[in-house]
Amino acid sequence: MNASTVDVQSPAIEVLYRILDRLPHRDLPAAHFETGMMVLRTDIALGVRITVHGSLGSFEIWREALGIDPAAVEWRENRQSTAAYELLEGEGAFAGVPVILSGLARLAPAPVDPVTPAV
Repeated sequence: MNASTVDVQSPAIEVLYRILDRLPHRDLPAAHFETGMMVLRTDIALGVRITVHGSLGSFEIWREALGIDPAAVEWRENRQSTAAYELLEGEGAFAGVPVILSGLARLAPAPVDPVTPAV
């Protein structure tokens, strides 16, 4: 499927609206929302991506609100740049439309071992 027009994206846009209308969104942490073609674990499909930044606790609040199974959440670490991040990602569905929840948080710097003086 090619999401070449807004009309094709309308089911995902409608689901995003329904998610925000249904959930107590005034209490949910701020997030970034995207609709369009999504790469899922087993497919590519029209869907919704919700991304929260800065706190994996915020991810957990959204995960619970969306009813995404904790067993469906994957954790990854990215240490490819000078900053290290951890990423949580879980997949679910709402009204038959895939929903991907992503959480990104900076990892604390690794502790530095003190140098032990030679005796």
